[in-house]
Amino acid sequence: MSGRLIGYARASLTAPPLAEQEGILRAAGCVEIFTDTASEVPARRFAGRRQAIAALSEGDTLVVARLDRLARSLPDLVGTIWSVICLRCGFTALEEDLRFQSDEADDAQSTIGIIAAAAKAIDAEIFAETEARRSLPRGRKHELTDSDWPKVEGMLGTLSLSEVAKQLGISRPTLRRFRDRMSGTSETK
Repeated sequence: MSGRLIGYARASLTAPPLAEQEGILRAAGCVEIFTDTASEVPARRFAGRRQAIAALSEGDTLVVARLDRLARSLPDLVGTIWSVICLRCGFTALEEDLRFQSDEADDAQSTIGIIAAAAKAIDAEIFAETEARRSLPRGRKHELTDSDWPKVEGMLGTLSLSEVAKQLGISRPTLRRFRDRMSGTSETK
């Protein structure tokens, strides 16, 4: 490996503490370590990562203790690794033993390109599923009318109140009130 090892660590509630990540990076030989703590201010989010990438020179390697410390989403992860590779620098995720060397940038670019295409396809699938759910009818379920009573009465003869309510897409209390009104009875609770 030629060039310097530049470390990057990011704090979160689920990851090892920053001090532990920094210790891992120092043990791996990182000469400089940049960090990010949780920030609600968008301009400060990933400021340490931007500094780490800015500190890279051709032939250097960006090192993280775990791959999930580099980004918060798959597109961001792919884009960040792509940025590092385009600088003709290497990338290493220690826990996953994922390594892209600076002299293998062409191979790494094709690998990251494949991952980016997969991420785009996954995002398209999620978007399509979300849109399909949005097109489902919303709002209050239909109300029962007096003309529905013979059908409902027949269903109640063979099915439980819960099953009938589910099939009709109404709540049990609504069905119970409808049954009581149509049969002329009133149940007390």
